Amino acid sequence: AYVDVEGMKQLIPINLCGDGIRKMFYMVLAIYDSRGGMVFIDEVENGLHFSHYETLWDVIFYFANLYDVQVFATTHSIETLQYLTSYLNKDDHKGYQNDFMSYTLRKLNSGEHKAYAYRFPEIENAIHENIEIR
Repeated sequence: AYVDVEGMKQLIPINLCGDGIRKMFYMVLAIYDSRGGMVFIDEVENGLHFSHYETLWDVIFYFANLYDVQVFATTHSIETLQYLTSYLNKDDHKGYQNDFMSYTLRKLNSGEHKAYAYRFPEIENAIHENIEIR
């Protein structure tokens, strides 16, 4: 596979690109291959510099919407969630807010695990108030 890199006159092999570009490329391929289905992405931000997190969400939401794919992404990064809420607060992305859901797993004192579900306004509030949600 070859990619068009801004400033270069010719296409270059994807294997010459950084981990982040390759990861996004493979996410797009996974979403395309799962048309009408689901994709699971573990540690969605791995391999990406934080300055590309907004692009990450743009790519995921755009292609998931285009190919009708439900995306399940995991993260332990508060920065990733901060960029996600910022992305979803932009006027042209607010329509995705109702499609977003976050889950946090906690181990209870009894040793059992419990999942807590958060909709967009709750995640946004938790991030603003520095409440641990990862």
